[in-house]
Amino acid sequence: MVKLNICTKWLEQLLTSLFAEFRVRRALKKQRGGGISVPVPRTNGQIRADIKERIANGTYNVGVPVVASEISKLAINNEGEVIQKKIDVNARKIPFRDIRKEALTRNKPFSKIKDDNYYTLLNREQIISELQKNS
Repeated sequence: MVKLNICTKWLEQLLTSLFAEFRVRRALKKQRGGGISVPVPRTNGQIRADIKERIANGTYNVGVPVVASEISKLAINNEGEVIQKKIDVNARKIPFRDIRKEALTRNKPFSKIKDDNYYTLLNREQIISELQKNS
């Protein structure tokens, strides 16, 4: 009986020394009733589907494929045999015309409405009235 008591004390000391740095945490209470809505992050599949949809409707511009090439790669199939796979890859390029068009539409509020020559021909009162009209 004494030997068993010593073994349990030794085992208890060993376990407390091993798990001393771990903190016991309480479990969170489960929400019941369904009256509370909790936001959850989107899954990778939802994000991927959203990106594909935005590319399809033109929100995102991925450019046009250029420099198409074929890469061969070695892979292991389910039977354990080494097979050679061929993959078609290509680079993408956004045409400069599209970049210019997007920049012009984005910076439209900052562009001039009238040419500088128009303002040089006006006198002081007309310039003041133009500035008051624009502000």
